Order: sequence, then C-alpha cells, then structure tokens
Amino acid sequence: MKAKYSAFSATQEMHGSSNGFSAAGFQKKVYLLLPLAFLAALAIGSFAIHKLHPAFLGIYLAMSIVTIAVYAMDKRKAVKSQWRIPEATLHICELLCGWPGAMIAQVVIRHKNAKLSFQLVFWAMVLINTGILAFIVFKLPK
Repeated sequence: MKAKYSAFSATQEMHGSSNGFSAAGFQKKVYLLLPLAFLAALAIGSFAIHKLHPAFLGIYLAMSIVTIAVYAMDKRKAVKSQWRIPEATLHICELLCGWPGAMIAQVVIRHKNAKLSFQLVFWAMVLINTGILAFIVFKLPK
C-alpha cells in the first residue's frame, strides 16, 4: 500500500532531500561563510601577521557595502519592472573588491543567484580579484 502524499513530503521533495541536506541550503551557507572567512583572513593578514596593509581590509569592506547597495537597487528596480542596472556594472563592483558583498547580497536579497551565465562571470571576477590580491601579497617585494 502506498503512503499518503502530504504537504510535508512535497516540501521535502522541493528542497531536495528528506535527510536535512539540500544543495540550495549548502550553497547559502557557503555564500555566507566564504566572504566572512575571507574578510577575517584579511583582518588577520593585516593586524596579526602584518602581511597586508590594513587599507586592504577597509577597501574590501567599503566596496562590499557599495556592492550590496547596488544589488539592492537592481533588485528593487527588477521588482518594480523599471530600467535595470547593467550586469556589467554589478561585475565591475565585484571585480573592484566587492565580491564578498555580492555573495552576501545574493543570499540575503536573493538576487542574481540562479542565473548560470551571471554566476559564471561572477566566479571569474572572484578568481581574478583574489588572484591579483595573491600576487600582491606573495610576489611583490615589501
């Protein structure tokens, strides 16, 4: 005899699993923890081991706040069916040290987190930015 189909089982199917793990939930945790861990590493690199100038932390924090604001404006325009902020502008903000804020905005505001083409360029911006930072930290003489 087949078990009765309930709203609870439908919800479990929609969210991927009945054992408490879902890919979407994992992605949200990563998108919140990764930028926080990165900013913490910048703080440690700046103040504990003096490998980075403290201005780097300030730049990443300021650009993250700007990027969150730009994402929020674009989301508001999308909801109101108004003229949108170009994706290139969002990617420039990410590249210019705002990617931690972009990751947080993608989870908190739930904006630009499902479009694959956007995510591919987003991750390219993260890699380019962190690659440049790694070059500055490890290759440039002090």
